[in-house]
Amino acid sequence: MKLVFLLFGWLFGLLFFLFFHLSFLSKHYLSAVIFLIITALSLPPIRHLISHSLGFSLPVWVRGVLIPALFFLSVFLIFKGMGNKDSIYKNPEIEKKLMTIYEDRMSRWPVPYESLYLEKTTAGVECLDHIVVAVGKGDDRVQAGRRRHVNAVIE
Repeated sequence: MKLVFLLFGWLFGLLFFLFFHLSFLSKHYLSAVIFLIITALSLPPIRHLISHSLGFSLPVWVRGVLIPALFFLSVFLIFKGMGNKDSIYKNPEIEKKLMTIYEDRMSRWPVPYESLYLEKTTAGVECLDHIVVAVGKGDDRVQAGRRRHVNAVIE
């Protein structure tokens, strides 16, 4: 039975260490710290070092409860940190300010134009809407709007 716990400790410890790196690289720092704690609770050499340094070790059942609880907390924090993905802006006030600047600049553009909002789907997954500034007439504009990587259509 000790061998099974040892193998699972290494397996999950390395897996949580990978999660630590992924969380850190994706700038979810609190989740990264939690995954590092889970790694320390899971990897046998680190767990052994900590138990010798502190003079006690956590019972298996405490680790069995603590690790999943910390894991779910970390996953919750990651998904909570994703926020509203309907907008690329982190703050609605900044979005409003930038859109005001954009509209001001576009109002000074000497060529008549039309702003279009296009939904983009990739592999069946809906992504953020794209603003396309269309300049031109009729079918040329519509045809180009259906292309995948079009940002502007110029006559």
